[in-house]
Amino acid sequence: MKTPRLAFPVAITLIAAFAPFAQASLNTAQIVADSLSPSCIQWRVSGICYWLFCSWHGCTVKTSVKVTHYLPEAVVSTYHAPGGNPWADMAQVSRLSGGLENAVTGRYPTWLPRE
Repeated sequence: MKTPRLAFPVAITLIAAFAPFAQASLNTAQIVADSLSPSCIQWRVSGICYWLFCSWHGCTVKTSVKVTHYLPEAVVSTYHAPGGNPWADMAQVSRLSGGLENAVTGRYPTWLPRE
C-alpha cells in the first residue's frame, strides 16, 4: 500500500506546531560575565608604547606593549510584545512602563498622510 504524498508534509507540520519552543532569557549578571570573558574581549597587540624617564643622571627609554580590546558598550533587545524582553531586568521595566511605552510607540503622527 502506498502512502499519499501529502502525509509527510502534514506530519512535519504537526510535529513543528506542537513542539515546545525555547525562549532565551538572561539577566544583568550574565551580560556582565559574558562581556568580561576572554572570548568576548578580543585582546590584540596593536603597537608599542615608548616611555621617557628622565632624572638628574640622564634619561632612559622604556617600552611596553600597547594592547587594544573590544568591550561591548550596548545591549540591544528585540521582542514582539511589551514585557517580552529576554533581558529579565529590562522586562520588568518594560512591564511597568507598558502604558507609557504604548502611548509613545503607538501614537500615529497627525501630520503624516493616512492611506
